[in-house]
Amino acid sequence: MAKEVVQIKGTRNGLLICLYPHADFEEIKDSLRQKMESARGFFKGARVALHPGRKPISAGQRRELEELLTSYGLVPVEPQPPAPARLPGEPARLVRHSLRSGQQVKDAGHVVILGDVKAGAEVTAGGSILVLGRCLGTVRAGANGKRDAKIIACLLAPALLAIAGVEHHGPALPVDGKSLQVAQLEKDRIVFKNLRAT
Repeated sequence: MAKEVVQIKGTRNGLLICLYPHADFEEIKDSLRQKMESARGFFKGARVALHPGRKPISAGQRRELEELLTSYGLVPVEPQPPAPARLPGEPARLVRHSLRSGQQVKDAGHVVILGDVKAGAEVTAGGSILVLGRCLGTVRAGANGKRDAKIIACLLAPALLAIAGVEHHGPALPVDGKSLQVAQLEKDRIVFKNLRAT
C-alpha cells in the first residue's frame, strides 16, 4: 500500500499535519489541497501545526503550505515541543568523592555521597542522605524537620547522626558486609535496620 503523503492527526492542541519525508514538495502541496477540498469547511477555525518529519522544508515552502491552510479557514501555529519526561523520584545533590576531615556538604534536599564520609567530615541535608561507603563523620538528615528522612550507608559508625533534630552518637549495628544500614526516626528515637539486596 502506498504511503500517504500527508496525514492529518488530532491532538490536544489542535491538528497536526505530518508530511511524508520522501515525497517532493509539489506532491505534498497537491495532496494537502485535495484533503482540504474533500473536507471543505470541516476544519474551519481549527489550529494546525505542520510536522515535516526527518526532511525539513524551507521557510518559503512552509509559508506556501500555511497560506493554503489559511485559505481553507485553518489557523497555522508553531508545533508544541513535547513536554520533557519526568523521571520518578526526587532530585538529589550528588557528591562524586569521599569527604575528608574538615569538609562539609549542606543541601536543602537529598544528598548522595559516592564514597566515604570520613571522621571529621559533615553532611547536612533537608532530606535523606545516602552514603555509598563508610559513614564515620557527622550526618544530619531532615534538617528542616522532615521526620521521614533516612540515612543509609554501607557502614553506619558516625561520630554523630541526627534525623529531624533527634541525635544518636556512636555505632549503629554490627556489620554483616551484605547489607546497607538504614537509620530512620520512629516516634522520638532513631532506629537502625539492615537493608538487604533482594
